[in-house]
Amino acid sequence: AEATARVYHASLKGSRPNWAFSGLKGRLLLGKDAVDAGTSGPPPGTNSWSFRLVDNTSGRTLWRIPILTTKFVYHVDRPFFHIFYGRTRRFGFRFDDDNEAASFYKEMTKLSNSWADGYVSFIPIDERVSQTPASGRKHLKTKMISLPTEASFVHVAHIAVNANGVEETSPGMDPLWNRALAN
Repeated sequence: AEATARVYHASLKGSRPNWAFSGLKGRLLLGKDAVDAGTSGPPPGTNSWSFRLVDNTSGRTLWRIPILTTKFVYHVDRPFFHIFYGRTRRFGFRFDDDNEAASFYKEMTKLSNSWADGYVSFIPIDERVSQTPASGRKHLKTKMISLPTEASFVHVAHIAVNANGVEETSPGMDPLWNRALAN
C-alpha cells in the first residue's frame, strides 16, 4: 500500500487530540521489512510490518515506524485522515488525495488477513473505538443540523406569554409543561 501523505501526531491522553504536523511529508508505504521476510515468524508482540515515509524526490526514508503493538488499531477519522495508535502517542496520516486514502485503507484491510498469526490484529472501521464522550452523549455541532425539508415540520404545541404577562398555551397541551415553565 502506498499514497502521498503528511504525518501528524498527538498525545494519547485526552478524548480530543490536539494534532500537530510533524513537518514530514512524502510517499507513505506500508510493507514488510525485507530483513524479516525469511523468518518463520516474529516474536510475540512484534512483527515485521512497518509504515515508511519516503521523500518524493530523493527516495530517502524520512520516517519509519514498526507496528509493534499486540493490538493494532487503524481507522478512518475522515476520508483523508487515518489514525493509528503507537506506544507513546497517536499518529495521523493526512492524505493528499481521497481516492489514494481509500485505496490505502482497502490495502490495509487486505493485509490484515496476513496478520492472522495473533501477533497483530486489524480492527475494521465499524469496530473502532467509539468517539462518543464518556457521558454517553454525542457532541452536537451546528453544522450537523440541517434545515427542515419542505412540509416536514409538525406543530405540536405553542407556549407564549402575552402582552399582559399571562401564559398562553395550545389546547390539549400536557399540564406538566405549564408547571415546568412556572418554576
